[in-house]
Amino acid sequence: MSILPSPKIRTLTLPRLTNALAFVHLAENTKRVSDLAGVLRNAPGRVVFLGNSITEYGDWKKLLNDTTVINRGIAADNTFGVLERLEDVIALQPKRLFIEIGINDIAQNIPTEIIVRNILSIVERVTMRSPVTKIYVLSILPTNDNVKKNIRTPLIKTLK
Repeated sequence: MSILPSPKIRTLTLPRLTNALAFVHLAENTKRVSDLAGVLRNAPGRVVFLGNSITEYGDWKKLLNDTTVINRGIAADNTFGVLERLEDVIALQPKRLFIEIGINDIAQNIPTEIIVRNILSIVERVTMRSPVTKIYVLSILPTNDNVKKNIRTPLIKTLK
């Protein structure tokens, strides 16, 4: 079964963060995002990794033996943050885009349906504005048995 975005998918406004530390970290990254924007506009046709800390802390250039890989991971980011900064990635017109996002949404108690809707919106926007891009959506990794038991099953059912 294919999971194609629907024109009816809409993004929702960012709920209030309950974790003050996450809010501070996201605010600190705002400058980083704007600083990177100018550099990224000059790198079309590359491989881009987009996501949260799992993405940010990956040494993708070394792991893939490719110095042109662009890492757009930001620690503590969620699907709403990716939607807000997606234009910089779309402007790159990457050949391949790897998306790993959602675990921080789960930690912030964002409903599964909203997480899925946002991920599908990310895919839809990239597909529409960068048709040359092959998109890979990576699974959300559980962080402990409680997450695995309570979140993973509903998320998998929603995606089917």
